[in-house]
Amino acid sequence: MNKSYNFIMNIVSRENIKLSALESSILNKLQLSDFDLAKADINSFAHEFYTSNSTVTRFSQKLGFNGFTELKYALQNNEDCLTYITQERVSTLAREISCIDPKTSEFIKNFDRFDKIVVIGIGSSGLLANEFIYKMGELGLYNTDYAKEPYKIDMLAQSLNEDDLMICLSLSGENANIIKGAQFAKERGASILSISGSQPSSLESFSDYYLKTPNYSTHGYSISKIFPILLYVDIICEIYASK
Repeated sequence: MNKSYNFIMNIVSRENIKLSALESSILNKLQLSDFDLAKADINSFAHEFYTSNSTVTRFSQKLGFNGFTELKYALQNNEDCLTYITQERVSTLAREISCIDPKTSEFIKNFDRFDKIVVIGIGSSGLLANEFIYKMGELGLYNTDYAKEPYKIDMLAQSLNEDDLMICLSLSGENANIIKGAQFAKERGASILSISGSQPSSLESFSDYYLKTPNYSTHGYSISKIFPILLYVDIICEIYASK
């Protein structure tokens, strides 16, 4: 498949860019061609796809570049440095991680003030909840537990009080079992830290601290869904260990 097409579609997917009919037509033609955008100039690109230089410039800007030349160089660098699609996904995701604000960092550094720390997740996030507990144990935090089944989430959530912490892992932030657990914990005065996706979610309204994972492309190939959350798990552990 055309590498230039894949590069552009990864950006479109990751950033949820809405394409015009003209832009979709250009990309459809690019997909079926062997045209190498990385070796082209704006005139040859416009001529090849029966459009204008100004249209190419506007489309490049819509993708997040200053113009066609910057888009071209980004594609060249991508081809020079990355061999596998997974490398591109992981590299992009790591670059998109935002700095954790000082208030949240200070909160993380004081995990040891809680009587109990409970980590909850469903499905693949439940497996990551177990990993999170293991990593906290390596840092000397042993007053921990995790739950990945609805009944245990309810049980642990209802056992918490104002001296405890619940950490919620949910990429969508809309899982009913996770939201129910967070609601129980909130009603009992527990602190809540959540790691979820970048879109607004119901989980955010129950959270005292809310870390949003960056968007990532699902075009052509998707990395593990739990990887964005795993990045934050490691960052949280790094922050705690650095205190």
